[in-house]
This record gives sequence, structure tokens and C-alpha cells, in this order.
Amino acid sequence: MDSVYQIFDYLPIRYQIDSDFDYFEFLKNSVEQNYHIENYHFASIALHMVFMGIVYHHLYILTCESGGRRDALLRDSKKIRNQYNKRGKVLSWQNFSSENERSVFKFLKTVGAKNDMIDQLKQLVDQRNDLVHTNGSLLQDQVLFDEKANDYLQGIKNIHYVCREEYKNLFLKFLNELQFDIEDIQDAEMYLENFIRKYAVSRNLLSHLGDIVPKSRYLQGTQLLYSIIQDRGL
Repeated sequence: MDSVYQIFDYLPIRYQIDSDFDYFEFLKNSVEQNYHIENYHFASIALHMVFMGIVYHHLYILTCESGGRRDALLRDSKKIRNQYNKRGKVLSWQNFSSENERSVFKFLKTVGAKNDMIDQLKQLVDQRNDLVHTNGSLLQDQVLFDEKANDYLQGIKNIHYVCREEYKNLFLKFLNELQFDIEDIQDAEMYLENFIRKYAVSRNLLSHLGDIVPKSRYLQGTQLLYSIIQDRGL
């Protein structure tokens, strides 16, 4: 289960609505409970849903502040465009679930994802499809489940890597928009929480934010944030 718990660390720390927290807690519990009763088939299906939720949150981060990416997304996907319009032209991670799972990975090309990487992600969807179809095939082996979990984890790591520059740009934008000095830890915590919630920041991303954005890039008056990020990233 080590790979599974590492995957969970890529889920957002804070959600914009409470029902999203409840939804992903349900999925996490489904993975754990099915795993512990050796029902690896349904544990794998639930883990795939967690995986796709993480993918959708990454895509949301890539498009929520980039008008060019958002316009291209809405132009290229009628399904996502329809969901976007139904939600009052508000973009959320759920919009991406309306697109075919194999197709949604193509949007990672906007941050430099190569075809080989996208093909590997598509294979994870194909393997899940074999599990959900009524074809007489069961996943009953812990070793096979652990291998699948490792594949999901590697896929997420690859996505996280190609998105690093966008995370850096978003955080620098956040720092630049702070027009005044942060003088105490409470204020720094509040601003960091706002950033975490707005951009669906995960524990994993927070733990690497100090490396992605070095201390030298923090404006004068915002360096308390760096200290807090270092503490929370441990």
C-alpha cells in the first residue's frame, strides 16, 4: 500500500467545496477497505478513480489562470465546453470528467507532455476498462495490484513533472499580487491557505514548492511564506 498512500498525497489539501472532500475520502476508504479484505479487483477500480481525480485537478490548475489554454480547451472539446456553459462559465476539475478518459490526456501537451507519456497514461485507462467490463476476468493477486498502483504513481509523477513550470508561474503570480508585507505567521498561514485552496495544491506539491520556487524569488516582505512552506513540507 506504500504506492497507494503516495498517490493520496497528490490529492488537494483543501477543496473548494465540502462535497469534493467527502467524495475523495469515500474513494480513498474504498481502496483501503477493499485492499484489506483482499478484494483487489474493486480496490483497483477505486484507485483508478482517485488517479483520474488527480489528473483532472492538474488540468484544472493548468487552465484556471491561462486564458489561452482555457480557450483552446473549450474550442477543442465540445463536451467540456457544454459542461463549462452549464456551470455558468465557471471552470472546475469536474468539467474534465465529461471528456473521454483516453482523450483528456492530450491537454497535457500544452505543458510539453510527449506522445510516449500520453500513450502510457492511456494504457492505464485501457487496463481499467478490462476490469469494469463483464468479461470473466478478475484481479485477485496482491502483487498485480501493487504493480498497478506503482504504474499509477509513476503516471502521476510524470504529470507532476511536466507541470512544474506552471506551478512555479502560479506561485510567483501569487507572490507578486501581495501588495504589502506579511508581518506575522498568522497572516502568512492565511495567505498560504488561500493559495492552497484556490489552486488545489496537494501535500506533494507543497513539499516540493520550496524547490520549485527558491527563496531568492520571494519578494521582500513575503519571506515568512517560505519558512512556513518549508515547515509544512516536511
